[in-house]
Amino acid sequence: MVGMNDVATATLPETGAQAQPTRPNDMEPLSGAAEFFAILSHELRTPLAAIKGYSQGLLLHWDQLPATKHQHYVEAILRSTLRLERLVHDLSFAAWLADGLPMEIGPADLSAVVSQVLEEARTVHAPRQFLTLTQSDPLIVLADRQRVAQVLLNLLDNAAKYAPAGSPIVLTWSLDGVVARVEVRDDGLALSQDEQVCLFRRLGQLQPRRGTSAAAQGSGLGLSICKELVEAMGGAIGIEAGLSGGNTFWFT
Repeated sequence: MVGMNDVATATLPETGAQAQPTRPNDMEPLSGAAEFFAILSHELRTPLAAIKGYSQGLLLHWDQLPATKHQHYVEAILRSTLRLERLVHDLSFAAWLADGLPMEIGPADLSAVVSQVLEEARTVHAPRQFLTLTQSDPLIVLADRQRVAQVLLNLLDNAAKYAPAGSPIVLTWSLDGVVARVEVRDDGLALSQDEQVCLFRRLGQLQPRRGTSAAAQGSGLGLSICKELVEAMGGAIGIEAGLSGGNTFWFT
C-alpha cells in the first residue's frame, strides 16, 4: 500500500513552531506589512503542499491505491482547497473593511441565524459535535443578519480546528441586559493572558498555536475581521479562558 509518506514527503512542510521571518541579508526580524506577507506566504505553502502531494499520489499510484485511499486523498485535497478559499476570502474581506463596510442594520431573529449557521457548521465539520443549550425561541436583535452569521461561523470554525477530537462545541445565546450575548465554548487548551491580548489584532494574531499542527493554522485574519464586524454593529467581542481548560468566545 502506498501512503502519503511514500508519495510526497518532500513536498509537505514541517510542522511545529514557526520561526519568525527574517530579511535575506539581515537577521533583524521583519515588521508591519512585510512580516504579515512573509507569514502569509508560509500559510499559503501549507495547503498548497498538501494539494500537490495528494494529487501526485493519485496520479502516480492510482492503480496501486485501494478505493478507500482514493477517497481519503480527495477529501484531503478538498480540505486544503477550502482552507485556501477561506484565506483568499479573508484577505479580500479585510481589504474591503479597510475601505469601510456598509452595514444593513435591522431587526433579525438571532435564533434563526444560529440555526442556519449550525446546519452549515455541522456539514462542513462532520462528524464534529455541535451542541446548543438554548431554546430556539425567537430573539429579535438589531443587527446585520449576514454579518452576524459570518462572525458566528468563524467562531465555530475556530473552535472546530482547536478543540480535541471527539469533544463537543457548545453554543449558547441569551439576553444580557439590553443586548444579546452569544457564546461558543470549546475544550481546547486554555489561552494565556498574553495570547488573549493579541488574539483579535489584525496582522498580529499568528503566534498562538494552542498545541496544534501547522495544518490547523489560519491567516490570523478571521478573528480580527470578527472584531471589526461586531464593533461596527455596536457590539463587543472577547474570550474567557476556563480555569480547568477550554475557552469561551463571546460577542454581543
